[in-house]
Parts: sequence; C-alpha cells; structure tokens
Amino acid sequence: MNIHKFPLISIFFICIISINSYISIGFTQTVNFYYDRGVEKLKNKQYDDAIKDFTYITEKNPDYYEAFHDRGIAYLALQKTELALKDFTSAIKANNNYYSAYLHRADIYIKLKKNKLAIKDYEQIIKIKPDYCKAYEKRGELYFYAENFEQALNDFTKAIELNTINAEIFYFRAIIFHREKQYQPAINDLTQAIKLKPDYADAYYQRGFSYYNLQQYKKAIPDFNKAVEMNIINKEIYFYRANAYFEEKKYAPAIKDYSLLITKYRSKDTDVYFKRGISYNNTNQYKLAVKDFNKVLIYDRNHFASYYNRAEAYSKLGKAKEILAMKDFSKAIELKSDCPEAYFKRGFYYFETKKYDLAIKDFSKAIKYNKSAEIYYFRGACYYEMKKKLGRCKKWGVQIADCRYRPLDQTFDNYNPRRKQTNTDYYIHPVWTDKQIKSFRRKVREQNIVIRHGFSFYSRELERFGGRRRQTTNAS
Repeated sequence: MNIHKFPLISIFFICIISINSYISIGFTQTVNFYYDRGVEKLKNKQYDDAIKDFTYITEKNPDYYEAFHDRGIAYLALQKTELALKDFTSAIKANNNYYSAYLHRADIYIKLKKNKLAIKDYEQIIKIKPDYCKAYEKRGELYFYAENFEQALNDFTKAIELNTINAEIFYFRAIIFHREKQYQPAINDLTQAIKLKPDYADAYYQRGFSYYNLQQYKKAIPDFNKAVEMNIINKEIYFYRANAYFEEKKYAPAIKDYSLLITKYRSKDTDVYFKRGISYNNTNQYKLAVKDFNKVLIYDRNHFASYYNRAEAYSKLGKAKEILAMKDFSKAIELKSDCPEAYFKRGFYYFETKKYDLAIKDFSKAIKYNKSAEIYYFRGACYYEMKKKLGRCKKWGVQIADCRYRPLDQTFDNYNPRRKQTNTDYYIHPVWTDKQIKSFRRKVREQNIVIRHGFSFYSRELERFGGRRRQTTNAS
C-alpha cells in the first residue's frame, strides 16, 4: 500500500469543496444582483422588467421569499391580481413569518370580497407583530362592515392605544358609540378625527347628529353648517338642521330648511309642514301657517296639534276668523281631551280677548294635565285682572250688587260664608274652589262697605261705626 496516495486524495476533496463554495458564493452574488436590480426597476415603475429579474431568482431559488413578494407588488401595479395573490402565497410558504406578504394578500382578499380570509391574514400579522397598528385598523374595518361591532370596537380601541393617526379609525369608533347611544364618547372621537383631518365632512355631520341627540342644538347647528359647506347635501341633514333651528327658536332659518325639504325633496312628512306652520306662527305669518296646518290635516285628519295651532293662527287674523278658531280649539280638545297644550292655547286666546272667567277654566284644565309655571302664571294673571275690575269699581264709587254666579236651573242655595262647603250646598264653578269664592266675596263685601259709608279703608270697627251711623240717620 502506497501511503503517499492519501495526500493526493485529500487535496482532491479540498479542491472540490473550494470549487463548490466558489460556485455557491458566485450564485448568491448573481441572485442578489438580480434582486437588487429588480428592486430598482420596481421603484422606477419598470414593472415588466422587474418581473423578469424576480422570475429569474424564483426559478433559481424557490425559497427567496422577498423575490416572490416584490414580484407580487409588480403584478399588483399591473392589475394582475390573481398572479399577485399567487406570489404572496408563495412568499408566505417560503417564510410564514413574513408579515408584509400577509398584509398585501389580505388587501387582495378584500378586493375579491373574501373578507373572512383577509381577517385570518390580519390575525396572523398580529401574532407576528402584536403592536402593528395597521393590522388592527384593517381588521376592525372588516368587522365593522360585517356588523360585528363588538370585535370592531376592540380593534379600533387597540389601534387608538397604539397611537394611530388615522382619522377614520376615530370616526368608525364614534359610529359604534353613536349606535349604542353613547353620544359624548362619540363626540370626543369625532373631535379627534376632525383634528387629524380638518376637512372631514362626514365627521362634522356625525358630530352634529350626536349633539342633536343630546339636545345640544346650539352646538349641532355649526357642525351641520360645516358639513353642508363641504358638500354633504341631502334630505337628512336639512331635516335635522331645520329641527335644531326650530328647537333654538331660530324660526327664519328653520323655515328656509323646511321649505327646501318641501320644494327640492318633495317631502310629504307631516312633521315638516307642522313645524314650518309653527315657525310661521312665531314669525307672525299667520296665513302661511294656516296653509301648512291645512296640509298636515290633509295627510292626517286626527292631527290634534294642528287644530289648536291653526286655531291660534285664525285668532290672530281678526274677528272674521274667530268662529274658525273656536271650532279648531274644540276639535283639538275633542280629539285629545287630556291635551294641556290645547287648553292652554284656547285659554290664552280667552285671556287676550279679556274673557277671564273662560280663560281660568281652560288654564285650570291645562294645569290638571301639566303643572307648568307658565300656565299658573296666566291663570294668576286672570285672577289679577278680575281683581283689577274690583279696583275700578272702588275708584268709580260703584257697589257690586252680586259676585256669585248661579245657574237658572239651580233649585237650592245654602251658601254660608262661615263654614267650609261643597257643591252639595251651593253652586261652585268648576274653575273656582269654595275657599276662593269666599275670599273674593269677602273682599267685595268689604269694598262695598267702604264705598257705602265713604271710608278710605275697611276695618271691623269702621263697619260697626258705619252701621250705627246709618241706624241713627234712618231714625232721624
């Protein structure tokens, strides 16, 4: 055995290994050269040439996941969606932790309306990169459009915690808050969305709507105005803005918006005509108000509020319309006998026409159903006006013969000023009480005594003195 052969064999193997290493290094350098060149062509939008370089690489090395990924981007740019999808899938097979490939593939799934597959890809991205904000944003949107609002809310909240600067994420979360009637959190999110995107018209509109639902009409109006300026023009926004103006008693702009709904959008909504009618009433345009209430009653013959508001308009149009006004007041009360507004409106009409006894009756009825300070005030004003009549009689030196009404068919009268009584004793008008009648009659009696004897004021001593003087005069 020739031991000198072994060094030759060793040298031979070393040569083979060196040659293989040289070939491997050379191949890697060649592949990297093509990849770098492909990336440069991709940046320069030379998509077809870039695809050729990336294809060369994938044929030589099927595990070169970046080449699949970048070729997928080139295919996307050329709108070759299916080929792009295939390349992103190949990139994931070569490296299942390559989150960018999942991201692009998810985008394609969304375009293909395969949202469930897109959600799975976003879930994988979140496993790989738990703090990747965009994945939460995108998945949240998919949940939102699938009406899975609970999951969407969780994802939007996580994205916000990760300091998203995407205004739409705040907007979407606000919509969910609004659905749940959490209007203030919705407003907070929409305010942030507007800060991030000052020309975000939908955010202004939605914030206005949230303010509206909180009955903060004064704040809702500027947001609705801003949305309209930014070309959000539809029936809904004019309706809510008109109502906001109406609630703020800004009747002129309310009329303008309600009129637009009627003329441009051909609205037949009774609420639109009704509120415009009230707005006309409050701007002294009574004839136009009557027309709008007529329109409401064409659509709904039992709309009792239109009757008493039309009656109010008639009452402002002079004596010629007085019969129509009374007819409408009565119809409103007939349709809804427990409606305080109808009694109050008719009572106010009686008050203005100085029919205080009838006004008191209606105000008392209204108070039965609504203990409003305003109604109490006007009933008190009626009592005051009746007392003023008493004062005028005193000024004129005229005694009052009787101040108690009794129907002609009343067959008994056991009135006694010294004890509490009821209707079984004597007639008590429905708008008065026994106490009120006795109090008023006492004042009338005292005033009559003052006038009869020429006193400047009343006292019991003066009453007795006057009585004695009268007896002396009669005796003489």
